[in-house]
Amino acid sequence: MIEGNYVKNAGNDAICVMYAYQPLVQYNISDGAGQDLDDNYEGYWQSFCAAIWPWKTKQAVFQYNEAFDTVGPGNGDGQAWDIDWSDSTVYQYNYSHGNGGGAMLVCLEQAYNGYFRYNISQNDLKSFVTLQGNPNAHFYNNVFYVDGDLQTAVHHPEAGKRSGSAEFKNNIFYNASSQKWLVGDHEAQQTWRPAGEQQVFDSNLYFGYDGTGQGLDTTGDAHKVTQDPKLVNPGSAPEALLQNMATHFEGEGAIEQYFGGYKLQDGSPAINAGVPVYVPEFLYNFQGVGGKDAVKVTDFFGNPIGDQPDIGVFESNTPEDEVNLNVTSGTYMVETDTIREIPADTTVETFLANIRYSSKAQVKVMRAEQEISGQELLKEGDILRVSKIGEEQTMKDYTLYMAPILYDRTGWTVAAGTSQQGQGPELAMDGNPDTLWHSSWDGCTTEEMWFTMDMKQEQSVSLLKYVPRSKQKNGLILQYEIYYSTAETPTEGDWVKATEGTWPEDNTEKMATFAPVNARHIKLVALQTGTQEPPKQFVSAAEIYLGSMPQA
Repeated sequence: MIEGNYVKNAGNDAICVMYAYQPLVQYNISDGAGQDLDDNYEGYWQSFCAAIWPWKTKQAVFQYNEAFDTVGPGNGDGQAWDIDWSDSTVYQYNYSHGNGGGAMLVCLEQAYNGYFRYNISQNDLKSFVTLQGNPNAHFYNNVFYVDGDLQTAVHHPEAGKRSGSAEFKNNIFYNASSQKWLVGDHEAQQTWRPAGEQQVFDSNLYFGYDGTGQGLDTTGDAHKVTQDPKLVNPGSAPEALLQNMATHFEGEGAIEQYFGGYKLQDGSPAINAGVPVYVPEFLYNFQGVGGKDAVKVTDFFGNPIGDQPDIGVFESNTPEDEVNLNVTSGTYMVETDTIREIPADTTVETFLANIRYSSKAQVKVMRAEQEISGQELLKEGDILRVSKIGEEQTMKDYTLYMAPILYDRTGWTVAAGTSQQGQGPELAMDGNPDTLWHSSWDGCTTEEMWFTMDMKQEQSVSLLKYVPRSKQKNGLILQYEIYYSTAETPTEGDWVKATEGTWPEDNTEKMATFAPVNARHIKLVALQTGTQEPPKQFVSAAEIYLGSMPQA
């Protein structure tokens, strides 16, 4: 047992246990490991270190440890934790933050059967995980959180350090950062599965990853949740030491006090949305120093884990006489009382196969208070009714909304009142959200803030989709008007207003819907836009689409 140590500014690793069977490493703190690697010090065999880790051990358990500020520059690793040439290593109930190389490393071909369960990573740097040519590792019920302007990726940016096998289940990936992922030299864009099918994702929650340059749609997670997890106070775990250099895990109520921000609030979509996972048998009957009483199989806060676990580090333990009526889906957009983005040709059978709900609940699709089923196609306004098995009076309804139909833009032509050289209006039609139409960098007048699309034929239009730039606020359209025309070459008097409105000042996709109009040309006019350089005005768009809304 290695317990209760505070290691500050170690030249290399802080704590490394070697050649041991069932060692227990707990209640330790690593503060600033790897100091000798800060300037790529060459006195060691290799310039690599992690904070607290095993080498050639079997069934090692690391719990209630804290590691932070491990040196990143000059350090080939720099993670808080590392499973390295060992068998059946378990990390549980640990906390990492600010580590230069990230949270977790699984290193090379003899790192067998690694388990990383119920841990918190808050504002670690570079990447959440490093998978370096390893056999399958298991990441269950962790929270990976990042905010500020950090560019922390999910996987290590170097190609050789993202090639290992792993499965990720019931984790929360929470991105509150204003920046995109760190981009390495080997790839223009990060993905969730850089090694393809040997990296499996199932029943995780992804919040703040919008799919624009983030790769959310490449996880292959059929049961993913993308709603706000409703954590009590995410990002609130302490990043400063206690005065007596004790860990934040010791003392009655300490874990609740310091880490309670990562609990789930009532009504969280993460409740009962996880999938049961395997727990190594030796954890139930640990034979190392401290015995079986020293090692528990619980959530981060010591709560028992239910048959249908929650996502994240907290298990809500909904009483048996209660039922969670929330629905989740990795296919459709689930909100408080609506389910959106359902393709127009979706049958009831297909729809029900792509949602998840509590094992204590049952579901029906209703139309005018009549149940529909099987191969019947869904319509706009149908209702998904979720109720407790045997007690249909305990129920919750979700209104179903079909995905908008976006038109093929091939052959369309566009024009704009202003554009910067190299950022012309055609870039809002190229299908690439990382390019954008942008007004002159010197600023523009309100009269110049317009964008027109010629569809080359008349067709019914009832929506405009606006994809803003993925970061920064210059040019975000906040107040708008939309006009249409059937003239071959419209003049000022040919434009008819279809709608007007406002959009919030953020970088999420926007939609404007209006009564169907028969049009060849559509004109988007920006009346007010975001700016970081007042009094200059700008206007910008990553993509602009036209389409129609499905009819009920």
